[in-house]
Amino acid sequence: MNKQFPSPPLSKIISKAHLFLKDDLSYYQYFLETYGDMVFMQLGDFEMLLANDPGFIQHVLKTNYTNYSKPKALRELAPLLKDGIFFLEDEAWRKEVQILKPAFHQSMIALNEYVVKEEVEKTFRYLDELAVQKKSAELSSLLRNLFLTILIRTQCSPAASVDQKRMIHLLSVLLDGVRPIQFYTRVIKKEFNNFVNAGFFNDPFPAAAQEIEDMMMEVFYAAESGKIEATGILSMILTAYKDGKIDLATVRGEMRNLVFAGMDTVADSMTWFMNNLMLHKEIQNTCRDEVIKLSEESILSYNLIDRFVYFYASFRESLRLNPSVWAFHRMTLAEDSWNGYRIPKGVWIFISPLFLHRNGKYWDEPMKFKPERFIGTTIVNPFYYIPFGQGPHYCLGSRIAQLQIMQITGSLIKRYEFTRSSSNNKKFYAGVMLHPAHGLYADLKKI
Repeated sequence: MNKQFPSPPLSKIISKAHLFLKDDLSYYQYFLETYGDMVFMQLGDFEMLLANDPGFIQHVLKTNYTNYSKPKALRELAPLLKDGIFFLEDEAWRKEVQILKPAFHQSMIALNEYVVKEEVEKTFRYLDELAVQKKSAELSSLLRNLFLTILIRTQCSPAASVDQKRMIHLLSVLLDGVRPIQFYTRVIKKEFNNFVNAGFFNDPFPAAAQEIEDMMMEVFYAAESGKIEATGILSMILTAYKDGKIDLATVRGEMRNLVFAGMDTVADSMTWFMNNLMLHKEIQNTCRDEVIKLSEESILSYNLIDRFVYFYASFRESLRLNPSVWAFHRMTLAEDSWNGYRIPKGVWIFISPLFLHRNGKYWDEPMKFKPERFIGTTIVNPFYYIPFGQGPHYCLGSRIAQLQIMQITGSLIKRYEFTRSSSNNKKFYAGVMLHPAHGLYADLKKI
């Protein structure tokens, strides 16, 4: 006889809906804290399994990953991610990985390093002015703009550009729109419009996704026509398209995916890293000392990054405590079993790096910022720590993202001492990404 996962009664699921309306994170956190690391929830025909057990997470992401569909669990994001690598499965996914993977090779990082240094130099000039004027810097917006520019110039073309303000606004519309409460609200409004045959409610979501696609396809067509020289991911996409390995729909999908996967996640990860360094000034000082000791350059070179010990451990600890992608999903394609438990077909599997990384069963003093836990001979179980996922679908761009964040953060703390501004609000916003609710303000003093 199969064992049964702990399952809250329907009355409890409904009575706690006010937490869901507040933010998704509080809702799921309540049930995991109340019922344990594996919680089965059912509302009508909808079935979901909250998974906070490393053994089960390994089963889903690695051991039996082919039975746990990523695309089917991403249906809310279809307008943004359809036709690209996130929506591909099995052999089609493997072929797409082989096309895109060379863009993340170490040689490609070295080729485009001058672009990163140019953009950091511009950031220095901006922050120098703020330091002289004794004005606070809003780091969240600053880093979004910085990483969007770096993304377009390194992964498309050094000569490419987009309307940054517009692009970031459109991404915000999309990322807000796929929060479950917003998603269901959109569905209700759509059904109402269909029922009364009127357009009382305009859904900005599809239009925002289409505009992002149009902006990115302008860059693609500029490269295809020879107006700009393609590099990075765009170079791989363009070559594959010309060779007939991918069609135009896939090109459109990958160009959209590039912005979604390559900018917000990286910017938010660095925002949290800067926040943690400001909350722990002694750790910021120790990181700075290590950076100064190992580099005489004002802007770090990427080939130095692997030599850092404490600085890198601090970054890993920041990813543990504040992973930018705080939750993701899979869906069972066929009935499965694990440790005597039956998992029905069509169940949504909810996995949260945030909850896993803060689980006291697997981490000592989980709410304390301790870089030391990543230093020395202690080996961290790879399924206790999943800021970039795990298994075959591990994030392709994780290496380049970590190098760029370390390179830019190290360059900034070498030049400035950062202190959290008194105007900061400590709340964070848990949409698709986890980021400070009202930005991150820093006072800075040039060193």
